[in-house]
Amino acid sequence: MDILLILLLITFNGVFALSEISIVSSRRIRLQHMAEAGDKGAQAALKLAEQPTFFLSTVQIGITLIGVMSGAFGESAISDRLRPIFEGIPLIAPYASVLATACMVISITYFSLIIGELVPKRLAMQSPERIARIIGPFMRGVLFITHPAVRFLSWSTELVLDLLRVKRVDDPPVTEEEIKVLMAEGAQAGIFDHSERELVANVFRMDDWNLGLIMTPRPDITWLDLADSLEEQKALIAQTPYNHLPVCRDGRGNYIGVVSLPQLLQHNLQGGGWDIELLAKPGIFAPVGMTPMALLELLRKRRQHMALVVDEYGDIQGLVTLTDVLEAMVGELPSEASSRDPDVVTREDGTWLLDGALSIERFRDLFPLEAEELEASRDFQTLAGLVLFEVGGIPQTGDVLTWQGLRLEVVDMDGMRIDKLLVSRPTPPALI
Repeated sequence: MDILLILLLITFNGVFALSEISIVSSRRIRLQHMAEAGDKGAQAALKLAEQPTFFLSTVQIGITLIGVMSGAFGESAISDRLRPIFEGIPLIAPYASVLATACMVISITYFSLIIGELVPKRLAMQSPERIARIIGPFMRGVLFITHPAVRFLSWSTELVLDLLRVKRVDDPPVTEEEIKVLMAEGAQAGIFDHSERELVANVFRMDDWNLGLIMTPRPDITWLDLADSLEEQKALIAQTPYNHLPVCRDGRGNYIGVVSLPQLLQHNLQGGGWDIELLAKPGIFAPVGMTPMALLELLRKRRQHMALVVDEYGDIQGLVTLTDVLEAMVGELPSEASSRDPDVVTREDGTWLLDGALSIERFRDLFPLEAEELEASRDFQTLAGLVLFEVGGIPQTGDVLTWQGLRLEVVDMDGMRIDKLLVSRPTPPALI
């Protein structure tokens, strides 16, 4: 009878261990969804998870009491029965009490570890939410019964901590790195798609970027100049793939605003004439150091599609559209300018044809090992800027730069600008 009672106590120990790991390991979001769906067990488990101090104290009380009771019953159930057997063996008779106690301790410890700890915890780690919703109501009842004792123990603990002058520390907020680790684990488990993981990573990364990394450089901006003739303006509009264009007068320095080309054409067809300046709306100026996420919020509030990027002196450095910001988050989109040459072309021979205006962040994504030592304090933001920095001057077509194990060959120049680069990894020498 005593042995059955000991096994029952060890089983209860396993229940406490099972509840502890299942509640602690359960994802709060999953329990929340099940609780909102009316699952009573999930609701009980969620309440336990929201009271970790009382819940864990209850578990500790239960496990401690079970340990004490198992030892007490083990003395009469095992030691008292083994002692006469050992006393009947002359060689070990003097040590009968010690051996009987040792056998009792070893046997109870073994079954406590296997049945009361290891197996329940392994089960709880495999299906924490499912087990938490099953065992939650039972543990809520135990918590209700032991609540006075838990209150007293909590008060005693706080008193000792105050005497030791230990400061209470709030739980630290979840960090960006922790979220990335959780996303990686979720992707491996099939909970998140690879694209979802990349999207979250890109959103976090955009907070470290500035507009210089995603803007269209000033020389590449398509302007609608009011000083041009009507025929020149219409020819430009017919050729451009964009829906919105910045408007200037007598050159890029005299900025007027932004005009919607569909609105301009509709206004003209309805007999309103070709009045670009009338339809041009004041544009948005954004400092080059602004983050893409901040610009996205600004564009949303102003209901605009683009912003001109200016430096500390107020000079226009480039242009960023809403599509540029979205592409920085989700990758290249089918856009109004989808007919342009891609920034990255992977060739059949294993080399890469890259645009000189490719951002350094995108370059680091393509070559993470080689480009990992690029400092955030660099004075360039594009691949062409990297080449100019390393060469120390304006290269010529055909010039080759070896950098961090990569071979960068200038294959096309647009005046003084580097237009295209051929990037490859040198072939290692064959072993003889």
